[in-house]
Amino acid sequence: MTNTSRFDTASNTIRSTAAALALGVTMALMGGLNGVADQQFNSVIADQADQGPTQVVVITGQRPARA
Repeated sequence: MTNTSRFDTASNTIRSTAAALALGVTMALMGGLNGVADQQFNSVIADQADQGPTQVVVITGQRPARA
């Protein structure tokens, strides 16, 4: 017959609670970072719109033809 201590019996509950709290904090932080990223993206788009048209130069390289 095995006797389990009070801590062993409650440890699964404690571990589950700690995991749930860690998940909640992680999701809250990720949501906050997502909000900041969206705000920064919208700010950049708005700043580009205020500057007017810009010229973009695209340089492409080509291999010379073989002789």
